[in-house]
Amino acid sequence: MTKKALIACIIMAVVLAAFISVYLFITSDANKPEETGPSVVLNAKDKDEMVTLDFEKGDVSLSFIKDANGFWNFADEPTVAIYYAYVNNMASALTSFEPIQEIVGGNEADYGFDSPSLTVRCEYKNGAVYSAVFGTENEALGGVYMKEAKSGKIYLVESALISAFNETRETLTVPEDEIEE
Repeated sequence: MTKKALIACIIMAVVLAAFISVYLFITSDANKPEETGPSVVLNAKDKDEMVTLDFEKGDVSLSFIKDANGFWNFADEPTVAIYYAYVNNMASALTSFEPIQEIVGGNEADYGFDSPSLTVRCEYKNGAVYSAVFGTENEALGGVYMKEAKSGKIYLVESALISAFNETRETLTVPEDEIEE
């Protein structure tokens, strides 16, 4: 190989390395713009501070109250043994969740709030109350519409959020033969 050919190969290699470096720099994650706007967290309260929880889903309407030991009980029958872990799951579902998106505009009836799929209300030790109404599912986007009572804002949230409320009095009550004395 001649000296000119060798110099040409070295120059081409340096130019190619420069192009590759620029390409990698431009396409790296460090140079991509961050997502716009901060994420919205709904009901950013501590679930352990929750003292009451009520929900209506279909023909099921249940109310719970937390006792002095931090265990959930039926509000109307506090002596009935229940699987309080299920109520903890409900409380967790209502705490610090992010919506898929905020809905702006439109008729509230279009979102199913005239015949809700779920209505929830909870109260905290400090007296704060959180309540929301869930409407119809949006199968195309994969969520369910929710309206916060206090703000009146409408959001699309994960459908899994309402699945925590698939319990009934029967599924929550510990059978007599399972109660330890």
